[in-house]
Amino acid sequence: MDANQQRETGRRIRLLRDDLGWNQTDLAQRLGVGTSTVSGFERGASSIARVASKLAQALGTTTDYLYGLSDNPLPAED
Repeated sequence: MDANQQRETGRRIRLLRDDLGWNQTDLAQRLGVGTSTVSGFERGASSIARVASKLAQALGTTTDYLYGLSDNPLPAED
């Protein structure tokens, strides 16, 4: 993933988090990581690879959306 893709992933994480009314600490607690890690994700400075599934689940979206492979943030209906 290049730097522009990582920044876009971070932007999507921040938008979803804001839509849920959470701050970075709230998301960090749900992921079991530090607030600085969430900040790194949102700035595009850190890869989400190790927590992508957990992150998508917490934010109610898909990993495809987070990675920019889809523009639809809603998970598919089963």
